[in-house]
Amino acid sequence: MKETLRSLHIGYYAYNEIVIYIAEICKKVEKLEICSGEVTDYSICEVFRKMKCLKVLDISRCMHFCGIALSELEEVGCKDLKKLTVSLLGYEMHKCCEKMNDFVPECVVEFKQYNSYIWYKLFCLDKKE
Repeated sequence: MKETLRSLHIGYYAYNEIVIYIAEICKKVEKLEICSGEVTDYSICEVFRKMKCLKVLDISRCMHFCGIALSELEEVGCKDLKKLTVSLLGYEMHKCCEKMNDFVPECVVEFKQYNSYIWYKLFCLDKKE
């Protein structure tokens, strides 16, 4: 199964070690959604390192993700990433746009902010030509 799995949703009870383990054994995953408040930049960096086929990553429900892992994109690769969905605001949102434009310019970045029953969806529109 680890060679044929292409899409994976990881639920609320995941933590860093589980995400890292999955990244190690499921390297061919193209679409990954993580919905855990326990997951941090540490494990997301490992996802970028190990899942080279990743095209879509949704970590908008990972409230402890602050964008530090995006600094690793230049050295670890993940050049096939086409869409990244995160939950960042303010300065972190701006830095995320900068880093993605620098390291993976063809990737669309979507920002979602979950607040009660309302969520706001913002797009990073300052793509470099």
